[in-house]
Amino acid sequence: MREEAYLPLEDYGLVGDGRGSALVSRDGSIDWLCVPRFDSPSLFGRILDHERGGFWQLAPAAQASSTFAYRDRTAILETEHRTSAGLLRVSDCFLPAFGHRNPATLLRVCEGLAGEVELETVVEPGADFGRASQLPSPWGEDGWLLASPNGDARLRFSIGQQDRQSVFTLRQGDHATFVLEWGADTHRLSEGPALLEQAAADWQSWAGQIAYRGPYADMITRSALTLRLLTHDPNGALVSAPTTSLPAVIGGGANWDYRYTWLRDSSLALYALLALGVRDEADSFFDWICARVRRSTEKGLHVMYDVDGGFDHEEQVLPHLEGYRCSRPVRVGNAACTQVQLDVYGEVLDVFSTACEWGREDKLERWEDFRLLADWVCDHWEEPDSGIWEQRTKEHNYVYSKVMAWVALNRARRVAGRHSLSGDLERWAANEQAIRATVFGLGWNEQLGAFKQSFDDDRVDAANLLIPLVGFIPPDDPRAHSNLARIRAELETEGLVSRFRPRENELAAGEGAFALCSFWLVNALAAAGLIDEAAETFERCSAQGSPLGLFAEHVGIPGGGLQGNYPQAFVHAAALTAAVNLARSGRGEAPAAESAPEGTAHLIPLATGRGSVGTEVAGR
Repeated sequence: MREEAYLPLEDYGLVGDGRGSALVSRDGSIDWLCVPRFDSPSLFGRILDHERGGFWQLAPAAQASSTFAYRDRTAILETEHRTSAGLLRVSDCFLPAFGHRNPATLLRVCEGLAGEVELETVVEPGADFGRASQLPSPWGEDGWLLASPNGDARLRFSIGQQDRQSVFTLRQGDHATFVLEWGADTHRLSEGPALLEQAAADWQSWAGQIAYRGPYADMITRSALTLRLLTHDPNGALVSAPTTSLPAVIGGGANWDYRYTWLRDSSLALYALLALGVRDEADSFFDWICARVRRSTEKGLHVMYDVDGGFDHEEQVLPHLEGYRCSRPVRVGNAACTQVQLDVYGEVLDVFSTACEWGREDKLERWEDFRLLADWVCDHWEEPDSGIWEQRTKEHNYVYSKVMAWVALNRARRVAGRHSLSGDLERWAANEQAIRATVFGLGWNEQLGAFKQSFDDDRVDAANLLIPLVGFIPPDDPRAHSNLARIRAELETEGLVSRFRPRENELAAGEGAFALCSFWLVNALAAAGLIDEAAETFERCSAQGSPLGLFAEHVGIPGGGLQGNYPQAFVHAAALTAAVNLARSGRGEAPAAESAPEGTAHLIPLATGRGSVGTEVAGR
């Protein structure tokens, strides 16, 4: 068993089926499992409490050297354990739910590769975040029944029914299959290896649609597969992360539940997948976003939803759990659901504009719903909000929020003008101009040569790296260059970027670099024409992922190390967009992105000789 209670996050891989997910450790333990949905109570949760959380370990009984990797272009995690007596491989995967199938099965296939290895299985369930105390009960001749508030799960063994802690021997050429099933169907355990190969073929077929060729192909594929793992298969909703309460700062209190869908994250992922030619998932995201807009009220959009579109996620503290590395509190639910974040309107209307120009003109029939969002922005853009970072303090007039309010009106005018649709274009244009004047009057600090975090806070904010990338000012505007330089001077450490400089009394105090912002720096450098520097920054950021190519929300500074919820969808989306921008500058090929509509946010203009895509700015 382990020498330390909690492993580093980089020692975990993600497996899932587009409905639920699990984290599997390098030493063979499932320490986090939420099924049948991402936001279900955990069945195993040792990552949040090493004593109460529960786990399922499948690893050599003797001391072993263990390495893991994903099988090429799949979501199958393969771990090889080498002991003094032999070598074996354990392959972990969910059976994929492509085509709205619901196999509801976690598969663990063991294969003896050399010699013989004593393999130990230990099952310690911790259902309902460790609150359920019922022990497994025998099920049939080959398994156990694990009781859970969300429905019982069946754990079955091809080697016959074992105790909750058992040891058996695998020799070279031997196989053993373990399945955890929570749906109606059961599988023949003898078919375990065949089921594994079919899952591999399904994943490789999906990965085959990714249209990218260049130096970062492996990373691009892994990030795209990770986004697919975080996508709710029935309807296209994208969860921000599969975990809750993994701390941004070890021992700190900024521990949030990210197993929900933020409109902002979905928008970033949609841009990235469209640019890679992954249309089915991008179209599903867009359809899901349109459904949320259709169901919005006069109160406006919500910031976050569950995968089915619910938005009331009361935040609760689980005081019986000690948290990852003793980082309390552990939370489920997220109080951000009650916040107003003005930037969401810009992201949603920009997505609508981009998707309609990129082959989804069928959604123009929903224009009336989106037109109302532009009217809402006109009514409310002067009000303070909670901002992109969801700080739990009083609301402020955040500069990035105002810029994205401008984006909302700019894109609404673009759609209405190009397609002769209804709308109060004069009012939108007047407010668009008013926002620009206000941002330059109250949000620009001439002495710093940078945009401020808010009208009453002179700190710089990494979110403002996006200002030229969304078209508020041209990338060659002197203010864009000055703003970039100031952000780098104040927020860049060891080549990575922090969100802002927190004060001691703020929840963000002590956090490291923000991986999302570090990839945004790549885009900003590329937009400024600093392509070599952008490529160097991209490679430095990429090196901060786990050995499996997974990114967490934060990177520890100094020294690195992953922190925060893991893996984080918007970091992978930002990495994809950054790689596409490097391809647009000549460092690779991304054919789908070369036909991007004019003014697509977050994409830089194509390099000379590769086409011409302009950046739409105010007044056009």
